[in-house]
Formats: sequence, structure tokens, C-alpha cells
Amino acid sequence: MNKNEIYSKIVDILLTLYPNGLTYSEICSRVGTTKKSKSTVSEALSSLMLDGKLVKERKRYKLNSEVISSISKKSEERVPGDGALRSTQLIEGIFDATSLARDRSFAFVRTADKDYFIDSEDTLNAYHNDVVLIEAQSRSNRGEHGVVRRIVKRANQQIPGDISKARNKWIFVASNPKIHNWFEVNDLGNAEPGQKVILTVTNWGEHLTGK
Repeated sequence: MNKNEIYSKIVDILLTLYPNGLTYSEICSRVGTTKKSKSTVSEALSSLMLDGKLVKERKRYKLNSEVISSISKKSEERVPGDGALRSTQLIEGIFDATSLARDRSFAFVRTADKDYFIDSEDTLNAYHNDVVLIEAQSRSNRGEHGVVRRIVKRANQQIPGDISKARNKWIFVASNPKIHNWFEVNDLGNAEPGQKVILTVTNWGEHLTGK
């Protein structure tokens, strides 16, 4: 990948999956760089910061809030088949994972005007009460349908729950059943199995890969 491709990929990753930022090493991992191309990542990050698109806080790079707002208002996407560009207005709403917590294959996004049905494959990596941006799709027999395109703001960075060990991994299950997935724990601190703990989420994971 050249510098411009890496530049675009960094913006896309931080906008769609990690609005709370990533460290340099995490960005390299998500972009899929080689040892030779790491210097290009550094150059791209420097350029983004000089352009005012990125800020760095506590070793984590994240998009400037003004950049997120300007990109979120209108997203250009290619129409399958003809390669033409079209403008897509994204709609802000609150992600409701109640149905997912009940082992259903769908969720909803509540907006100021109406509710949108979201298939489980179209949730990106949203969690209950996250603020998201969706693209409205054609109406189905379930009502208005949408696809989550952006995570604007996480409802919680710290989540209460329990830790246990499974298949040689420490996992965390939230006390709130509407947090519908478990998380892998990388740092136990002083916690012990069976204790109630507060988990600070540092990586929300990729879409459909678990935690």
C-alpha cells in the first residue's frame, strides 16, 4: 500500500470501528502493515495530525470531532455495477440490542422520527445504547430497514460484570444482558474468578469476530 491508501484506511478504521482511538501498534496491526511499510504509517499519521484530522491523547490517535461530523453528514459510496458515486445521507440514532440479548437475529436503531430494523449482520460492532449513524434501506415486511455505518459514541467504556476462564482464556460477561457479547480479558489486574469487576474496554473488536 502507498501512503495515500494507508492514509485513507487509517481514517476509515478510526471512523467506523474505533472512534475512541488506537495506539500506533494497534493501527499498524489493523492496517496490515509489513516491517517495511511501518514508516509509511508513521508518515501518514504525521500528515493527518498536521492537517488537523487526527489528535493524539495518551498515546492513542483518534479523529478530530469536527472531521467526524463533516464525514458523517454525507457519505459518498459507489453504486454496485456502474461505479458511479452517489450521496447517502446518514441518520443518527440509538442502538437497541434488546432483541440480540434474547438470541434474536436483529436489533433496532431508535431515531427522532422512527425506528429502523437492523439485521444482525448489519450492526457493525454496535452495542446497546451506542450512538450510531445508519443508512436507510428499502422498506421490508418488518418495517423500515437500516444498516449501521458509523459508531459515533460508545454508551459505556467501563462495564460491570463477571470474569471466568474458558478454553485457556479469561473472559468477561457483562451484568447487563443487553451487552450481547462477551469480551476477552488481557489484563486481570488483581481480579479473581467469580468476583464482580469493572471492565475498561480498550478494543471493541472487529465486526462478527467475537471478542
